[in-house]
Amino acid sequence: MGKIIALANQKGGVGKTTTTINLAASLATLEKKVLVVDADPQANASSGLGIDIQSLSCTVYECLVNGNNPKEAIIQACIDGLYVMPSHIDLVGAELELMNMEGRETVMKKMLDTIKDDYDYILIDCSPSLGLITVNSLTAADSIIIPVQCEYFALEGISKLLNTIRIIKTKLNPSLDIEGFLLTMYDSRLRLSNQIYDEIKKHFQELVFETIIARNVKFQGCQELPCPGTGNFEEKREEMTPPKKSALGRGLDALISTDLVQTQGSSSINEVPIDQIHANPDQPRRDFDPESLQELSDSIRQIGIIQPITLRKVKEGDYQIIAGERRFRAATMAGLKSIPAYIRTANDENVMAMALIENIQREDLNSMEVALACQNLLEVYDMTQEQLSSRIGKKRATIANYIRLLKLPAEIQVALKNKQIDMGHARALLAIDDPLKQLQLFHELTKYGYSVRMVEDKARLMNEDKPARKKSTSDDALAPLGHQLSKFLGTTVKLKSNSKGKGSINISFKDEDDLARIMQLFDRLKK
Repeated sequence: MGKIIALANQKGGVGKTTTTINLAASLATLEKKVLVVDADPQANASSGLGIDIQSLSCTVYECLVNGNNPKEAIIQACIDGLYVMPSHIDLVGAELELMNMEGRETVMKKMLDTIKDDYDYILIDCSPSLGLITVNSLTAADSIIIPVQCEYFALEGISKLLNTIRIIKTKLNPSLDIEGFLLTMYDSRLRLSNQIYDEIKKHFQELVFETIIARNVKFQGCQELPCPGTGNFEEKREEMTPPKKSALGRGLDALISTDLVQTQGSSSINEVPIDQIHANPDQPRRDFDPESLQELSDSIRQIGIIQPITLRKVKEGDYQIIAGERRFRAATMAGLKSIPAYIRTANDENVMAMALIENIQREDLNSMEVALACQNLLEVYDMTQEQLSSRIGKKRATIANYIRLLKLPAEIQVALKNKQIDMGHARALLAIDDPLKQLQLFHELTKYGYSVRMVEDKARLMNEDKPARKKSTSDDALAPLGHQLSKFLGTTVKLKSNSKGKGSINISFKDEDDLARIMQLFDRLKK
């Protein structure tokens, strides 16, 4: 019976397809019968093995969606013993078509089970995503090889992939094992490559392959060749021994806790009992929409937690939430007894900063929640705006703008919190020094629906030092008319009048084309 190996990593450009092609070619050279299943809509594995994907009548797509016999799609490659089940761009739509199919996660497994005995190895080249086709591939596989590019951002996706593997092992394929991590694009001249190697080796130990794929311009040249087995593909591979130096900042602990990874056979995420978890009292986010929380709870009840929450260990059997309180609440509503989690070591200051960063990046906080959290960090931990800027990755001017929101009258702060106005309106109101005038303009903008530009213009007029002209009793009546004209013409329209009722209309335009557009609107009114 053949062995099915999936090559997967949701990050693109790490060398999955190149590894698949060369591993298949090497096994075929060793007189093994090998089938490459191209499960990537880009079909690079198919074209890289010499298949003309434009002339195909049967591909992976037809086998998965239409139920075609997989033997109809298999093509002999340019090396004896190497076969390909090619892909096609149509595979992009397969996820939608499989969505309503019964047993949609096991379609590929059922397909490959019919031909598994015909081959020594079946290699599945997965697409750079964690969608339904990749889930199908991992459900069908006996093991997985994870190519990892030797650069820092490649590490960030590992924990997500490990969590997906954990879910698939739990619900769909208990026998799925991690074959190993394959380091690719390694450059011994770069300190970062050496640090990445040391960190990966430190945390995953024997799961890291000894063979390392070096960065080499000859490999790029091989892509121009019609098929593996010729030219540079025949060259003896160069084994690289990485230096011993390391120290990638705080190391891989910044992304994956050592408590989360078990290297005996496979990797997994910690399951922490829900009754040992409590919320962070300084959590920046205060509002959780009940309806969306119920929807998330229903989803968790069906498929479980996809993205682990982040905790810090307060003491044995006691964990505090750094990020993911919404997922924690939904999991509790769903009746879960435990929840997957990353465990971080952090003090109170770092916990609040990390919670603020996580919520800001996910855009889960309203402007007032961000302002209050920033102010709290500045006051409680005696930080400067410059220090806070570097901690949370926001410009100092942005932080200053958030802090200034706390100077607005309470009525305006509540409206901003409830998203009745946006940050642009609030900043325009801050240009007015007098709180009474701020409230006056705020009431106008909520009544007439002023744009940010219109609020800025009115705020500028309120701040003029010269005595304001005598306001006509007709001005209030003109305001809604000006707003209607602005909406109709798609530009700013200003109406002015004096005490005698005489006035003017000022219509703004960007350029000649905009003026022509406005004139066309007037021409239609004539007709």
